Amino acid sequence: MSTTKPVLHAGNSSGRGPPNKRIKTTRACDQCRKARSRCEDPPAVTSAASSGRCRRCIKLNKDCTFVLSVVETRGRSSYLKVLDSEEGTEFPYADYIATFKTVFLPSCPIISTIDFSSSVHSTHILLTCCMRYLGALFVGTPDYTLAEIRTSIKSYLFTKSPLTRPLPQNIQALVLLALRIEDRACGIWLTTAIRMACALGWNRSVKPPVPSAPLAMTDFLWWTLVCEDIWLFVFTGTSSLIYARDFKVRNPISPAFFCDIVGLSNVARHLLRPETVDAAMPSACQELLANWEATHQDIASVPIPEPTLPQQTTTDDLLSTGLPSESSQWTPPPPSSETSPQTPPSPAASISLNTTLTPTALIQLVYAAVVGLLVLDTVATRNRDPNLLIDAQRRTILHMALALESRFRNGAFARWRLLAKLADIAGAALSVLGMERGREWAAERGDGAGDIKTLEDLWEYWEVGDEEAIKNECGRINVHPTLTQG
Repeated sequence: MSTTKPVLHAGNSSGRGPPNKRIKTTRACDQCRKARSRCEDPPAVTSAASSGRCRRCIKLNKDCTFVLSVVETRGRSSYLKVLDSEEGTEFPYADYIATFKTVFLPSCPIISTIDFSSSVHSTHILLTCCMRYLGALFVGTPDYTLAEIRTSIKSYLFTKSPLTRPLPQNIQALVLLALRIEDRACGIWLTTAIRMACALGWNRSVKPPVPSAPLAMTDFLWWTLVCEDIWLFVFTGTSSLIYARDFKVRNPISPAFFCDIVGLSNVARHLLRPETVDAAMPSACQELLANWEATHQDIASVPIPEPTLPQQTTTDDLLSTGLPSESSQWTPPPPSSETSPQTPPSPAASISLNTTLTPTALIQLVYAAVVGLLVLDTVATRNRDPNLLIDAQRRTILHMALALESRFRNGAFARWRLLAKLADIAGAALSVLGMERGREWAAERGDGAGDIKTLEDLWEYWEVGDEEAIKNECGRINVHPTLTQG
């Protein structure tokens, strides 16, 4: 409902009596500003007057919110050009969602095209903010712009309580937020999303119809929750909620990237949480990993992509080409001995695309993390020499994970802490195996990284880094630089 204040006039038309009062709207709600419509309070005599919504939002069954900034509710013809004073690179503010659609959805189709229409459902604001946030992260937006979007998300969560409403768009938003594992609320968001999905029956083989939620999309969303559930345990030690016997959802058959993530996550689940799968056997995880490797025999031979230079990359290039090409890439020498591949110098910190990591590179990183988890688990629980489980391909992929981290340290790995943790698993595994590159990784990390032998040791090590990430985020600039000048 619009915020108002009384405006006093000198007198009535006759010049006598008390002054007339007129109610002036000081700010319209997000929905009315977006539609450039008048924002009016409902009549005081109606029951809707106490609902906290304006007339238009009541009529159209919309969320009446005041969480979006002015630039986020302007029309298509108005763009906010974010200008970084150091790099001089401009990014249209409204292109972030287009970037999200182009980069994220082809590989992880958890949002349908109908969800991009605000007229479908009344609570699209949170999902829109989350898509804009991820799109901004992909582009490499300045911190003050990210802070503005984060403020909008937090305001909506605090004022509208979407966590109590099991709706498809709320689940989609929470799934996206859960990708930011450095946030302390990550586990709460994922847990809530899983409970909402179960409340809607998405874990059943026969699902009840849900408006604006195609069945194929709900299957993708459920498998995304399954994958995030096991990786949240890997990254934070949070107990898994999803058990294989509790759901009957068909396995995805496309796209290839999504199927690979599901397959590798299933290996990690059999390895670390065997109680959550049906008829788990001690050798099940190794068999699953071997079967996956049999269909990806060239995964360790795909060259590492070159970083995209900021001056050579524009938003238009991204929207026209999607994910970066896997050609013109740097190929590391295979680590046949303890000599690690020579890593090129990292690019300077700047505004650049974080999507330079190709889908294949991301799969290589996840694969390396699964191999690293196998090494750490063997040392911790199986009392076997982990070198017996590591062949040439697995050793190569562990080295490639650290090469990826070194090459994109100031890009994707700087913005996505989950990528850095995947690389840490590979580095810890190489250290346990006694490889030279593992010792180098431990020396680079410091803070007792050389003493890491198990996943529990990694959790203790990551706690310090997570605290530093939170402090750095809280200390970033929260306003546009031009507002602080003069």
